[in-house]
Amino acid sequence: ALGLVGAKEYTPSLVALLKSKSAYDRSGAAYGLGFLNAKTHAGAIAKLLDDEDELVREVAKESLKMIGAGDLLKSRSSRRNKRVQGER
Repeated sequence: ALGLVGAKEYTPSLVALLKSKSAYDRSGAAYGLGFLNAKTHAGAIAKLLDDEDELVREVAKESLKMIGAGDLLKSRSSRRNKRVQGER
């Protein structure tokens, strides 16, 4: 909700919530940062692409697209494919 009102002063709180035990908190924080166009925190959002919760992963993808950091999606996907191929 903080991201929706454009409250950039809450960015540090949203970044901290990316590490919350609550999937609800992590997904909300990622969405808020995406809405705030917090490009400097794209790396922190990208870490959620490997989250245990599917919703968190999906929100992280959308947030990265919102801030124009889709290149992080491609590089993560490429590394993941190489890792899976190496396991075969």
